[in-house]
Amino acid sequence: MFLNLTPGTVSAREILRAVAVTVDLEAAVSMSDADGGDSPSVLEMREDLADYRHGGGQEVALSSMERFAFYEATAAEDVSMVVVSGETRPYSNLLLTIGVP
Repeated sequence: MFLNLTPGTVSAREILRAVAVTVDLEAAVSMSDADGGDSPSVLEMREDLADYRHGGGQEVALSSMERFAFYEATAAEDVSMVVVSGETRPYSNLLLTIGVP
């Protein structure tokens, strides 16, 4: 799904907020930045998910992985949807696991 209308619109954070109130998120995996840490945009998204509870009442499991491992994970057969945002900040990627309530 292409939501990259113009640079900066729609942002990854806006998409995450919309998805989080629509489905039951079980896990969110981010791509580590070049130094192996979290980018500013990922830190913001993690903050948004800090108080989120999925249908079973549990917190979203948050983790990260190295860039090329992330690329490999996104190419897995069980990936159902890819959403392209207009996010312009690097390392603003999340791989979400959606469960059932």
